[in-house]
Amino acid sequence: MTTLDIVGIEKSFGATPVLRDVSLALGHGEFLAIVGPSGCGKSTLLRIVAGLEAADRGSVRLDGQPVDALPPKGRDVAMVFQSYALYPHMTVAQNIALPLVMRDLDRRQRLPGWRLVSAATRAARRRIAGTVAEAADMLQLSALLDRRPGQLSGGQRQRVALARALVRRPRIFLLDEPLSNLDATLRTQTRNEIAQLQRRLGVTTVYVTHDQVEAMTMATRIAVMFEGRVHQVGTPEEVYRSPASLAVAEFVGTPRITVLDARLAPGGVMLGGRLWPAAFAAPPGGGAIGPADIRVGVRPEGFVLGDPAGPGMLAARVSHVEYLGSEGLAHLLLDAAPRGAVARIDAGLAGRLRPGETVGVRPDPAGLLLFGPDGRRLDARVGQPSSAMAEAS
Repeated sequence: MTTLDIVGIEKSFGATPVLRDVSLALGHGEFLAIVGPSGCGKSTLLRIVAGLEAADRGSVRLDGQPVDALPPKGRDVAMVFQSYALYPHMTVAQNIALPLVMRDLDRRQRLPGWRLVSAATRAARRRIAGTVAEAADMLQLSALLDRRPGQLSGGQRQRVALARALVRRPRIFLLDEPLSNLDATLRTQTRNEIAQLQRRLGVTTVYVTHDQVEAMTMATRIAVMFEGRVHQVGTPEEVYRSPASLAVAEFVGTPRITVLDARLAPGGVMLGGRLWPAAFAAPPGGGAIGPADIRVGVRPEGFVLGDPAGPGMLAARVSHVEYLGSEGLAHLLLDAAPRGAVARIDAGLAGRLRPGETVGVRPDPAGLLLFGPDGRRLDARVGQPSSAMAEAS
């Protein structure tokens, strides 16, 4: 197993900066997902690790040794691309074997007839065939070895690309949006297969995706990128429950987090015309707390629906209800949420709510995430508004 250190990487294309002082560290056998919107620089970073692009500044290190001067072949890194990059004229077996043929056989040994006259070539070919069979069995491709890529489904072609990378026994496994061409069902199935395979092999893996669901369900840690910078690195739970910024909070999580307008006030936070008591670990901006516009983030499971006149309730109008079988999602309109709110509710309530109906919605104070005017998260504990505070202004 191999460690990977990405230290201070910067890259520009012409006058356009793509990566800005990116640093990441992966331990032995770790699975890191790099997630972010299209154009944030994550694929460029992966290509720099693979040696397909050169960084303007910074270093890539494997097991502590810089590899920036090494070509892709010398880094012993395997990469799986979004497009699969399979050779259409070759069979599945030949596609999987190709990296081993190029690495283990010289030009003469690759000639079709040479295996008939060379015992060493025959032995090497047998070793390659055994490795291919092992990888094919692991990825359930054994029955497809004689087919060509044009005869395979998208999911099967993706598994062939994975097998081709796997047979090399690489030091680092790099995957660049490998599931984006698959339909929803195949995507779910294949991401489970990749995660299980990575755990079984213990290969240090970097997985690039714009789909935060893939990152959350597959990786041991997530790096969230925007505009060429890493904004947060942590476990899926850390990034979801303790986002470093409003941008991270809005990107990670499905359905999307609800953002409520609020203001700082003496003793707490004014939200929906009521004062919610709040204790801050450090005053926002490092000084005394004064009136300031802030944002309050609430995950879908952080809302409780009830009587609009109840304590702490905000009046909301139901715009749409999604019934999902085991649960439901209520889409709500309320003054404090300019872009609307989404509450996760039980299936029974989802069956009773009707569009246009007025309900009360109360955020759970334990799950409130507060963000300052600069978008950074504020470290604060928020309590329920008491009856004495309910009409504070």
